[in-house]
Formats: sequence, structure tokens, C-alpha cells
Amino acid sequence: MSACPFCHYPSMRPTLLGGFLREECGACRAVWFEGGSLAEVMGNPALVVLVRKALGKPGECKHCQTALGLAPSCPSCGADVSRCPQCGTGPLAVATAAEVPVDVCTGCRGVGLDAGELELLLRAAKEAPDPWPLERDASTPQPEPEPPDSHCARCRRELEPEHAFSWEGKTWCGSCAPRGASPVKATLTPYDPWNDEYDDLASSDNRLRGRERRNALPEVEGALMWFFSKLLG
Repeated sequence: MSACPFCHYPSMRPTLLGGFLREECGACRAVWFEGGSLAEVMGNPALVVLVRKALGKPGECKHCQTALGLAPSCPSCGADVSRCPQCGTGPLAVATAAEVPVDVCTGCRGVGLDAGELELLLRAAKEAPDPWPLERDASTPQPEPEPPDSHCARCRRELEPEHAFSWEGKTWCGSCAPRGASPVKATLTPYDPWNDEYDDLASSDNRLRGRERRNALPEVEGALMWFFSKLLG
């Protein structure tokens, strides 16, 4: 299992919900979303915008809120900097949309939220006065994301949730899983972007349906989709 990017607790619990592969820290309540999983659900254009927004932005010490440079520890309190649990990039940059900050890995495009950021995101999404308006410009074609499935990424064997492993945004069977892959919690629910319940965010002619769509997802994932709508809107 991956270590927490913020408190460095040695293991996080992976869960696949609504197409989002996320890891949760049992020590500090932080959550981490792998870049590959976000690309499948949000589409690559959304992640490109997020990474561009994060490039060149300093990270922030989770202990004393000091802006971080490239040193492996905070110059003020000496705490270890936040690092991507997938590729080790650190310190993580901070990008903001609708006054909500998130930590972004500019290497593998993963996104992390510490406990304070998560609370702020959930509150902002819940209190948003608008019905999450986002209409894509039909004159600018957007690539369609590849729909994930419930088969092993290598041998294509049909996976049972209790036998699935996660690695780099993909699911694997026990025989094919790379070293370091983590068991996926048995709430595996493969995301289907062609299903009306979850309209494809990257579609060029998509009109999102506001709170109904957000409410169709678990709370954190729905709030994260609201964050991306603000980032792209």
C-alpha cells in the first residue's frame, strides 16, 4: 500500500467508487486520487488545466503552512514535505479553484486533499448556489476518455472485487498484479461513462445536470467533480 503524502503514515486504503480510484489515510483522513483514474473519469483536458494551474506554484507545509521550495523538509519547522505516493514527486504544488486548494502532483497528475482541504471542498460544493453549470464549447472538440472495465489490465480476466488489485490507475488480478499493487476494497463499481447516470465530463456537447449528477456519486467524488467544473468553467 502507498504511504500518506501528508502525514507519511505507511499505508493508505484503496477504494474504487463511481470510477474514482482513491486512497484514504486512516491516520490523518487525507485522500489521494491517482492521475490515471482521474483521467478516465474527468478526461485528460481537465487534468491538463489542473496541472498547468499548479505548475510553478509552491507547496505548503502541512504543519506550519510555510511555502515550500525544493528542499526535502520545511525550512521553518523541519517537517518532511508532502510527496506523491505514486511517483515520489515533492513537494506537491497547490492549485486553487473557487477558493478551494488541492495538492497536485505535476509528475503523474495525482490529486490529494488533506483533512482541512477535504472539509473545505465538501462545504464549498454543498453550499454552491448555482446548479453546477458547465457547458462545453461545441466548436472545440474534446477527446473522449477510455471507459475502464472490470477486467485485469494484463490478462483481461473478469475480476471479482475481492480479488482485484490497484496499480497506476488500473485494476489487476492477483496473478498479474505488479509488485507494490494494493488490494481494492470490495466496493468495486466500474465506472461507465456511457451511462446517463454519469454523463461524460469531457464530452464536447455535454450539459451537466447540476446537483442530480453530483448526488449520484459518493460525497467526496461528487465534490471533486464540482471542483473540476469550477476549474474548467
